[in-house]
Parts: sequence; structure tokens; C-alpha cells
Amino acid sequence: MFLRIILLFLLIVGCTNSTGFKGEPKGSNPKKIGIKQRGVALKFYDLNKINTASLPKFEDIKKKQDKKLTQLIGENKYYYSIGAGDVINISITDIDDIDGSYTISPTGDITIPYVGQVVVNDKTKEEAQEFINNVLKGFYQEPETIVKIEQYNSAYVYVTGAINRPLSILLSEQPLKVLDALIK
Repeated sequence: MFLRIILLFLLIVGCTNSTGFKGEPKGSNPKKIGIKQRGVALKFYDLNKINTASLPKFEDIKKKQDKKLTQLIGENKYYYSIGAGDVINISITDIDDIDGSYTISPTGDITIPYVGQVVVNDKTKEEAQEFINNVLKGFYQEPETIVKIEQYNSAYVYVTGAINRPLSILLSEQPLKVLDALIK
């Protein structure tokens, strides 16, 4: 048995040396060759001529990928958008008739006395405050509007899957991380 293994080993070693391979084929180009097909770039390197200086550095590749990811995702800022069912409080200096709480209708608007319907759906608190202030300028001189969100009722996150109990979490102006949602 031992003799058979040695013979097999010698046969394999003998075959590799008898192929006639003498380094690089004539006319070969040891430079990097690149192929790009369907958005996937393949890079080939001649392993006989390779050195660490010719390879791209990991840090450079990572920086490029991070830059692309940032462009895709954006700046990753979280803004709560007012929606149907939310309750906002509007305070206007020197105008008590309008001060109070308003529930956003299913169509995304509120009805302000003496003004009428004002659409605040899909606006941040600051955008709604500025928008209402601009609408009120048509009725009052230099109004100063303050908008606060009293109740968050329009946006939910549903946590389901392989967890102890599925739940729904109301979103608010505070960003919610996935881990925080799973812990709740």
C-alpha cells in the first residue's frame, strides 16, 4: 500500500515537470487586464509579476465604497413628517382665537378659525410652522407662530418575526434604531 502511494506521488510529480512550461508564454502582457460586464468589474493580475505596490490598497477601496454608500443613502438625517391623526398645538403671539390643539384630518389638513383649511401633511414641524405663519400673514400683521406636536399617531413601525411578541411602535421626532425597536 505504501509503495502504491509513493508511485502515485512520483507519477503526479513527473507529469507536472514534463508539461514543457517555461514561464510566461510569448507575447503575454503582464499588466492588469480588466473586464466590465453588466456593472461588475473583474480585475485580473499576473501572479508572476505581482507585488504589493501594484495592488489597490484596502483603505482606498473602502473609502470609495463608503463614499458611494453615502451618496446612495444620503446624509441619513431623520425628520418626522406630520400625518393624519397627529395632534399639533399652534400658538400665535397676541392672537388667542387661533391658539389650541388641532388634529390632522385623514386628508392631511387642519381647519384654522378665520383662515380655513391648511394642509400640513408630510411636513416637518418646522415646515408646518413656517407654512402656517405664511398663511396667517394674509390675515394678521407679523404673526409669530409656534407649532408643537402633542400626539404622534400617524407613523408606526411593526416588529414581527422570530421574536417573543410582535408589536407596533409609534414613531416620534426622536429617531428609532432597529436595536431599540427589538428591545422594546
